Amino acid sequence: MSVPIEDTVMWIVVAWPLLLAIPVIHKHLRWPCHLAIIPAVILALMPGDATLELPWLQFGTVFAIDETVRWLLVMCAAIWLMAATVRKPSMSSPGNDRTTTIFLLTLTGNLGAVLAADLVSFFSFSTLMGYGFYALLVQGGNKEVRRAAHFYLIFLIIADLALFEALLLAASTTEDLRYAVVRQVITDTESWQFYYWMAFVAFMLKAGIWPFHLW
Repeated sequence: MSVPIEDTVMWIVVAWPLLLAIPVIHKHLRWPCHLAIIPAVILALMPGDATLELPWLQFGTVFAIDETVRWLLVMCAAIWLMAATVRKPSMSSPGNDRTTTIFLLTLTGNLGAVLAADLVSFFSFSTLMGYGFYALLVQGGNKEVRRAAHFYLIFLIIADLALFEALLLAASTTEDLRYAVVRQVITDTESWQFYYWMAFVAFMLKAGIWPFHLW
């Protein structure tokens, strides 16, 4: 499979669910949440590594896939396919189904965070995923679910602040914010331990790892 085709599919993986999130589009489709995951499945089945650079997006977005990312993509696709199968659409008309829009926005954030190969893109997509997940929780949850969602929102804000500070620290050290470059530059600075713990605590908060699992 040629690299240009992989680049195209990689771009579609993120752009397709974002497009389907528009109510006027997904209201005409029967299975929009399942359709949104198909490009991710196709990309996961493609052999070889690929990198897609989009210098016109944000501060220069970079998507990449290798064996590690491919396995993450497979797991994410499987989980989202199960979630799309068991989810309960809104009782309102399909055109007003806010749950579908939120679901697809959260999916976009997750897939973008998996494929992102630079800090700015990862921060942007992971933030979209986090707040989209919060919206899913409060959309159809009962009182206990909403209470848990409020705790999650507090942890999410703290985590994003920590990640943003880590991003600023990396940006003050190098203009190239791709993972490989930042990892090399940060390890050569005196503040690498502060950067490490800032990112580590932020991920613990986002993932709900003990002792930040109370939400």
